[in-house]
Amino acid sequence: GAPAHEGLTAYGILQFHDMKKVLPDLVDDAMLQRTTDWLFTRRALAEEKTPDASVEDSSEASVEDSVAKDSVKPAAFLVGRSGLDSFGFAPPLTTDAYIVYSLVRSGYASKLGPEIAHLSEQCAQPDYADPYVLGLLGGVYYHLATTTKSEDWLVRARSLTDRVVKLQQVDGSVLGAVSSITSSRGDALTIEATAVAVIVMLDDYEKYVE
Repeated sequence: GAPAHEGLTAYGILQFHDMKKVLPDLVDDAMLQRTTDWLFTRRALAEEKTPDASVEDSSEASVEDSVAKDSVKPAAFLVGRSGLDSFGFAPPLTTDAYIVYSLVRSGYASKLGPEIAHLSEQCAQPDYADPYVLGLLGGVYYHLATTTKSEDWLVRARSLTDRVVKLQQVDGSVLGAVSSITSSRGDALTIEATAVAVIVMLDDYEKYVE
């Protein structure tokens, strides 16, 4: 439906990429590419917008250099506040983290150096303690650690995950999230933040689960 929404689009891209791994014939590649291309036009940080040619999956080895060189700017993605199914009312940093996580886990990390740098800067303060955002960025770092074989990304990922783990309560829940991509509150937000924490811990199973 119209208008398209960035957060919901990111959710769909991630789901379709996961679906392709098990049921490739059920995913229309042209549709998925069009959807991804549109989301890249919503970038607010890139000095050069996505060209007319499709954004293709590419090597992620150069993303570390990109993150190091890009200066941090105040926004990551443009967001239409249409509020489709609560997508659209989340804070900008929450939305940015979710979109970047979805695109990185779908294979587009090398295109997202400015956005990853932005999130890294926002989460760098030791007293920043939103486990939802920290967990999503930790998931980005773990993906980069795996695809680039970089020890530095692994160190960064574990540093963020350690901060998330410190927010875990005796009952296993993780508290402190400001919002989720669906603008949840109360118990629903606790469940979503805890789910993100579990996912990022599973990315480093031997350290955090066994």
